[in-house]
Amino acid sequence: MDDVSDPQPDAPGWHDDPDGRRRWWSGTHWGAYAPWAEPSEVAQPEARPERPTLDRSLTFDPTVGGRAKRANGGDDERPVRGTGPLPRPAAGGGAPGRPIAWEGAAAQPTGRPSKQMATAYVLLIALGLLGAHRYYLGRLGSGIVQMMLSFAAAAAVVVQTGDSAAPLWLLAVPAAAAIWWISDLFRTAAMVREHNRRAH
Repeated sequence: MDDVSDPQPDAPGWHDDPDGRRRWWSGTHWGAYAPWAEPSEVAQPEARPERPTLDRSLTFDPTVGGRAKRANGGDDERPVRGTGPLPRPAAGGGAPGRPIAWEGAAAQPTGRPSKQMATAYVLLIALGLLGAHRYYLGRLGSGIVQMMLSFAAAAAVVVQTGDSAAPLWLLAVPAAAAIWWISDLFRTAAMVREHNRRAH
């Protein structure tokens, strides 16, 4: 029990009790003991150091154009790439599933040249049964299948005309080859557009 004969603090707060220990005085009685360190002595988090700034003298453009620009009070910071201003994201870029388009950035070739619609149709009409138009559009697998089907159709026609006892189901092979070729008459335009869209 605290010694009430000793003088008591006037206001609530942290004070030394009669035993000399730091305690909380509520105004009427002593409470909890103070922590080992005073509240003002609690370690504060260290301030984050300032980010270093770039020495602009290192970015000076030593060319004639750079010196003239600096003499006129222009910005002497050299762009990262090229000689023009840094590119900015174009409006509408970054949509889901689409790459970000940059203003002022030159289009980078993908290595796949655009295909011409007229060339594809010429190959379809002249050598379509051999899959030439599909080779032209980069569809190597389906082109080989179409060529093999055409060879099988030619063999079936030879067998059917040379042997009257040949089974009639052999006629299904040239019919399938013809149907495929006719369907490509309507699908080649879409295949050309798809190839060019992927190329760019």
